[in-house]
Amino acid sequence: MVPCMTRSRRSASRLLLLFALILTWPTVALAQDVTGDWHGVMDVGAAGLVFTLHVSAAEDGYTATMDVPDQGAMGVPVDFSLSDGVVTWGLAAAGVSYEGAVDPGFTKITGTFSQAGQSFDLVFGREELAAPRGSSEWNRERLSKTEAYITMRDGVRLFTSFYVPRDTTQTYPILLMRTPYNSEPGGEERFNFFVGIFADLVEAGYILAFQDVRGKYMSEGEFVDVRPQNPNRQSREDIDESTDTYDTVEWLVANVPHNNGRVGIFGVSYPGFYATVSLPGAHPALKAVSPQAPVTNWFIGDDFHHNGAFFLMDAFSFYSSFGRPRPEPTRQGNAQFQWPNRDSYDFFLRLGPIKNVEAKFFGDSIKFWSEMMDHPDYDEWWQARDPLPHLTDVTPAVMTVGGLFDAEDSYGPYAVYGAIEAQNPDADNRLLMGPWYHGQWAWDDGASLGNVHWGANTAERYKQMEMEFFNYYLKDEGEITLAEATIFDSGANGWREFEAWPPPGLEPFALYLQPGGGLAFAPPPPGDSFDEFVADPDNPVPYTEDGHLRRTREYLTDDQRFAARRPDVMVYESEPLE
Repeated sequence: MVPCMTRSRRSASRLLLLFALILTWPTVALAQDVTGDWHGVMDVGAAGLVFTLHVSAAEDGYTATMDVPDQGAMGVPVDFSLSDGVVTWGLAAAGVSYEGAVDPGFTKITGTFSQAGQSFDLVFGREELAAPRGSSEWNRERLSKTEAYITMRDGVRLFTSFYVPRDTTQTYPILLMRTPYNSEPGGEERFNFFVGIFADLVEAGYILAFQDVRGKYMSEGEFVDVRPQNPNRQSREDIDESTDTYDTVEWLVANVPHNNGRVGIFGVSYPGFYATVSLPGAHPALKAVSPQAPVTNWFIGDDFHHNGAFFLMDAFSFYSSFGRPRPEPTRQGNAQFQWPNRDSYDFFLRLGPIKNVEAKFFGDSIKFWSEMMDHPDYDEWWQARDPLPHLTDVTPAVMTVGGLFDAEDSYGPYAVYGAIEAQNPDADNRLLMGPWYHGQWAWDDGASLGNVHWGANTAERYKQMEMEFFNYYLKDEGEITLAEATIFDSGANGWREFEAWPPPGLEPFALYLQPGGGLAFAPPPPGDSFDEFVADPDNPVPYTEDGHLRRTREYLTDDQRFAARRPDVMVYESEPLE
């Protein structure tokens, strides 16, 4: 009996061992097969971003590196792990993380890439992928790149790059973007980010040109924020952004090969400002201009002041890096501000009075911040930086673009369009306003904002209009069917076209606060009624319910009822509107 019992125990032991192997097989197999190269393409809206993940076995697990050629990132070490069929990797310094599931055949990883509060689907496979549309490799098959310095009338040289179609059997118009944001950070051999998101324009046949504005990155000279116009020029030393644009266009049409002698200018945000100021005294070759979310007046309504109210969080976040001086030309960007914590509400509450920004962090090194502090009112210094009075005698066609939910530059589009319309009755002038956050139309599908969904790819309307606009004025292709004003009706989730903006016949209405928290179009009864509340500077009202570091773009559509529960917030509500 004993041998029989021993055999039974041995059989049981073998069964238990086999069962244990079956339970642990996925982990063992994954450990053998997850190594090697994995290839993926992430759809970021306007283009596909190629990723290659290289995984190797190590004594204590794995080592891995990541290539993202379009970002100039090759062989970047990442923290890699595998557990129960789930792959994770990340780069803490860049705030990057990825998590995905490996399929049983170890041929696919399906997961999500996250950075800066945004998430994108990213699937890896074993096979190398064809170059996706808009990728660096895709663009290199179609374009050749040149970098050059263009001498301005006062002798200062501005760094410029241009990308010319390889098909030399025809000529092409030039589309120029002037920017303070480092046009070519990756060096002469790399294609810049914007070429990737302009795939439609590459396919349509355009020469793309980019320029660091005076005093920024690789360009010579002194940078001046929202440089005032200089209409009373007496010599070649008297310059402004309009003269720099004129001199640039003059050089481009004379020196860039295979151009057709016509130039367009466009840009979003600060580059939108440089598009606007190309209009005064425009070069004859400049035929079409599209200022998009253009920085226009930093006191009245854009970025750092909204109707004169100072946006501390936006201004501090921007100038803590952008505003630092650049002693000599460089492709290297300024270091980002090292926040002591990741909670902006707590940071600014602890900061104390605004004078402490310079006392604790900036000193006197950030010129424009100091100038803003010296000019708290809309005085001559601010007025000199307003380009609107100079938008006269406009000769190029203009299509101004903006977002209805742009938390940064929603004033500029209406103001630029309106100034051109008022000061140039015969100008070829159009306005496009969509349901977009800042710049969303250029690099996203515009289907939603936060939890609000528009039911369609609204950015497609912008792309169609932009193509029609530039093709007509720069290539003599097609017809102009664009309305004077194309505006998205967010209440009806649809586009409307108008032959004037504002439309004729609009009647403004005033809303009046009523006793008892009411709101109506009629004045309240006469009397001495009033409402009051106590505001505590040590317990300010947050603008959004969530804790975070950077100002969110979705706060314009956030549910604000959390604030209504505070005793220092007054709420007024009307009867249902008819």
